[in-house]
Amino acid sequence: MHPVVRHLAEAFRTVRRASQSLPPPRLARARCLLLIAAGGASGCIAPAYHNSRLELADPTAGYRFDALAADTGDNGDELFVCLTFSGGGLRAAALSYGVMQELAATLVHVGNDACAPRRLLDDVDVISSVSGGSFTSAAFGTWGDAMFDGRYEQRVLQRDLESGLIGHLLAPRNFFLLPFILLDTVDVAADYYDRRVFDEVRYRNLLERGSRPYLVINATNLALGRGFEFTQADFDVLGSDLGALPLGYAVAASSAFPIVFSPMRLRYFPQAEGCDVLSELVNSPEARLADARRQAWAKSITRFRATPDGVRCELDESDHRFCYVVDGGLCDNLGLTHVIQEYQHGYIRRRIQEGRIRRLLIIVVDAGHRPKEAIERQAASPGLLTIGYKTAVTGIENHNETLVRMARLLVSGSAEMREAYARCLEAFQGACPDAAPPAEFLLPPTDAYVAHVHFQAIEDDLQRERCLNMPTRLSLPPWDVDELIRVGREVLVRDPEFQRFLKDAGV
Repeated sequence: MHPVVRHLAEAFRTVRRASQSLPPPRLARARCLLLIAAGGASGCIAPAYHNSRLELADPTAGYRFDALAADTGDNGDELFVCLTFSGGGLRAAALSYGVMQELAATLVHVGNDACAPRRLLDDVDVISSVSGGSFTSAAFGTWGDAMFDGRYEQRVLQRDLESGLIGHLLAPRNFFLLPFILLDTVDVAADYYDRRVFDEVRYRNLLERGSRPYLVINATNLALGRGFEFTQADFDVLGSDLGALPLGYAVAASSAFPIVFSPMRLRYFPQAEGCDVLSELVNSPEARLADARRQAWAKSITRFRATPDGVRCELDESDHRFCYVVDGGLCDNLGLTHVIQEYQHGYIRRRIQEGRIRRLLIIVVDAGHRPKEAIERQAASPGLLTIGYKTAVTGIENHNETLVRMARLLVSGSAEMREAYARCLEAFQGACPDAAPPAEFLLPPTDAYVAHVHFQAIEDDLQRERCLNMPTRLSLPPWDVDELIRVGREVLVRDPEFQRFLKDAGV
């Protein structure tokens, strides 16, 4: 029985017991009032969650990049394309959609020049998204090329999602559940996106399709204050099966801006049979670098228990029943951290080391804005809401610039970095002539490009100012949406790194 239904039944029993001693004339009114009170109270203790237990764990199964890595179609590893879509409401959704339109219109040669050119969009391997950008990535995961037939504009970009969410909240079927819904507003958004936008597609459907791109929808683990990814690797820590979760729920969690939406509640389950992910993460020396985020998470939720085979890590169920996730922009509003981590220690690095990736293209779609502020015009000190908002977003936007610089530094292969690596290798071989050098020194040269699509790159002053002042909302006028789509295409085409990539690819 669903928790809400169970607690409603308990509320009815509570009302009946409490009203038995009342005289008949006051019975009906008293029962109504008591039902509202009992319903409201039960809402506080009705922990609805949306994930299911993982009954049998397999580190190679579930929604992971390597599960999609059998080169399906023509999308191999030789050209490896990563897209990252930032947060920013429909502003971000429209900008990232414009970039995807341009990728669909761009033809490149993959392999030798004798090969027929193909759409750059067909070579996208990973899309890592946050908040508003997750609408675009989930739409491509749901419909593929069909998103360009007008349905994405109709269902998301040209739709007043704010009014749609309010209407969904006040629907007659939800009337008696309002005490519970108002406590878990993110569930309203999740149900709306699942039913009305993304056709009730589950992660298992993406896995069954078996083709790239690999979608990484990012949120924030509220208790830990670090990133949370809707991938099976993160759901392994929860002891949960991602396959049954609707894609629309991940989008709702990724865009659950605090105060406006409640956090999404996910359940922790004991580890599945034959699996000990927590012990592996906590005790693995390699995880300190390769999987530091999940290792810190595992350490925060485990307790140690002595067994005949040694010490075992297990979930501390008394203190860790639920994982609450909110807007991914609180940690990384670009979605770029996942790509950086995988380039340093994960599946991207492995493919470079194996010589499978010859060109790496990362396109960062950044819908960050700088609206005009009235703070310096007024004599009165800014209010608490203004100070709180500015405190939150200032760090996020400064962090965005740092992340882009970091990505460029990591993949640039500049002369200074190559010289530094050469000196380190020489010193290592001098000190340990019989030892194999670390894998970092064996990284083959790879042509790498980091393109950055952002509003500051708009050439026209008036258009740049207009885009920088567009609000972060779930509804925008049609003319703003159309302009943002055009900007996404135009800024990408003019980006120097993207131009360098096209030149090297023989376009």
